[in-house]
Amino acid sequence: MTKMAKGFKCGIEIHQRLDTKKLFCDCYYNDEKGAGKGHESTVTRRLRAVTGELGIVDPAAEFEEAKGKPTKYLYNDANACLVELDEEPPHQINPDALAVALAIAEALNAKPVDEIHVMRKTVVDGSAVGGFQRTALVALDGVLKTSKGNVAIPTICLEEESAGILDNEGSVNAYRLDRLGVPLIELATDASLKDGEHAAETARLIGDLLRATNRVQRGIGSIRQDVNVSIQGGNRVEVKGAQDLQMLPELIANEVLRQESLLNLKEKTVKLNPNGHVKSVHAAFKHTRAQMIANALSSGKTVMATKLDGYAGVLGKELMPNHRYGTELSDYAKTAAGVRGIIHSDEDLSKYGITPKEDVAVRAELSCNSTDAWVACVAEETVAVKALEAVIARAREKGVPKETRKANGDTSKFMRPLPGAARMYPETDVKPIVLTKELLKQAKTTRLEPLEKKSARYEKLGLPKAMAEEMARDRNNPFFEDLATPNNALLLASTILQTLKAIRREGEDVSQITEKDIAFTIRAYDDGEITKQAVAEILRQRAKGKPAAKTATELTRIRGKELEELLAKAGDLAQLMRENRLRVDGEEAARLFASHKRK
Repeated sequence: MTKMAKGFKCGIEIHQRLDTKKLFCDCYYNDEKGAGKGHESTVTRRLRAVTGELGIVDPAAEFEEAKGKPTKYLYNDANACLVELDEEPPHQINPDALAVALAIAEALNAKPVDEIHVMRKTVVDGSAVGGFQRTALVALDGVLKTSKGNVAIPTICLEEESAGILDNEGSVNAYRLDRLGVPLIELATDASLKDGEHAAETARLIGDLLRATNRVQRGIGSIRQDVNVSIQGGNRVEVKGAQDLQMLPELIANEVLRQESLLNLKEKTVKLNPNGHVKSVHAAFKHTRAQMIANALSSGKTVMATKLDGYAGVLGKELMPNHRYGTELSDYAKTAAGVRGIIHSDEDLSKYGITPKEDVAVRAELSCNSTDAWVACVAEETVAVKALEAVIARAREKGVPKETRKANGDTSKFMRPLPGAARMYPETDVKPIVLTKELLKQAKTTRLEPLEKKSARYEKLGLPKAMAEEMARDRNNPFFEDLATPNNALLLASTILQTLKAIRREGEDVSQITEKDIAFTIRAYDDGEITKQAVAEILRQRAKGKPAAKTATELTRIRGKELEELLAKAGDLAQLMRENRLRVDGEEAARLFASHKRK
C-alpha cells in the first residue's frame, strides 16, 4: 500500500457511455461500430465565455476563450443532427438512458431526486458546439461497499458526452460531432478514498456494476476515471482521463509527490515576484547556430524572453518523475498560446545548440544576475508574449494552484484552471421530469445481476471459473445468455472471448462477423451438422467475406457409415484426422477406431 501525505484526500468520478440513443435526440453512435454511412459536412464556430447567474465568468471558460481559436466541427448526418449543431432545441431526456441511471442508483441504495432538472455547464474549449454541456442530477447519497470500508457516492448524474478531438494543437480546434450527446452516466465518490490502491478498487467495482446493466458501450475511451487529489496546505486538483486502472495508484502517488514538491518550493519562492516584463532577445541570437532558433528567425519569427527574479535553480527542480518546475511552466505556455514549448536557463542549453556566449547575451538583455532565471519562447511575437505571460502568471502563483490536469500515463500535465460554481446554470429548453412511482417502477425492469452471481451461473453451464468471470464482464454476455446451453456454453464462450480475437490478430476484418453468423454456426454445431473444430474456420472465412452457410456446407460433418468407410480406407486414426480435421469429430472417430480394433 502506498503511504499517503498528511491531509491526503482523494475521490474519483466515473464517466461511462451508455449504449442507447443520444441523450437529447434520436441519433445513435458507438465508437466500435464506426461513423455510419451518411453525408459529411463541416461548420466553424467561435465560442465565448459569458457571465453566469452568479455574476462572474467561470475561470476555466475565461482561460479557454483567451486562446482566441475558432473551432471547426466535422459531422456525419448518420450520427449527428441539428441538436448537436445547436440549431435545434434538445428533445426530452432519453428514457432508456434514464432507466439505466435509475437502476444504477437503486443498486447503490441512492435516493432518486423528486424532479430531474437539466443544467448547462459552461464549456468553451470547443468540445460542445453551444458552449455548454447538459447535465442532470438523478440520485443522491449512494453507498458502495469496498474492502476498505463503505465509500459514499454523493451524486449520480446523466450528462452529454463531448465531441471527439481531432486537433487542438494548432491555430484552429477541430472536433467530430459523432459522439457529442451520447449519454454518460457520472458517478462521483466522496473524498474518503484511502490511497491509490483503494481508488483503483473502487473504480473497478463501479465499472463492474455499470457493465452489469448490459447497456454500456465498451472499448477505449468509453469509460473514464477522473481523480481529485489534495493534501494539507494545497488545493484540490482534478486529473482527468485516467484510463488504466493498473496505473491509477502510481498516478495518484505522483500527483501527491508533485503537490508536496510544489509546497516545498513555495517556502523558497514565496517572497519572489517576477517583474512580468517580456522583451525581445532577438539580437542575442543574430548569428546563432542553434538550428531550431535559426530556422524560426529566418521564417519571420522572433525570440521573446522574461526574467524570473531569484528563480535560478528553481526551474530545474523535479516535482515528480520526468517533470520539473520548468515543465510545469512549459505546460502553461503550451496550453495558453499553443506554442511547442519554452527554453529556460536551468536547462542544458547545449541540447538546443545555444552557446554560453548567447546565454550571457540573453542575461545582459534582461539584466539578470546570478540568482535570476530566464525563460524564452520562439514564435510569432504576439504568440510568444502570450506564452510568456502565462509563464509569469504561473510563477507568481505559489504552492498548488486549483487546476484541471490531464492524465499522461502515471503522471499528468496542465489543461486549464479548475472550474467553479459559476459555470452551472439552468437549461431552459428541457422540461423538468417528475420521477413518479410509475416511472421508478418502469426503471426497475432494468435489473442488475451482480457479476459474481452471473459468473456462478456460467460455471454451472460448464465454463471454467476464470472464463466464467471474463464472460460475465464481457459486453457480449447478453448474446451469450440468449444462446448458451450446457452443450454449447464452453464453445460459445471461447468463440466470443478467444476465437474472434485470434482472427483479428491474423489481420482479418472481424466486423464482417455478425451475431447472426455466430448464432448460425453454434446452432449448426448443436444440430450435429458441423464439428467443434469447424466453427473457427467458418467464422474465419466469414471475416474474408464468404457467407457462413456456404462454408458450413463445405465443412459438413462426416459421421456414421461415411466415417466408418473413411476409417477403413485410412486404416490409421492419425491419418484420418490429418486429412479431415475440420469435418470429423475426434471423439467419435476414436470410439469407432477402438471398436474396429476390438473386432
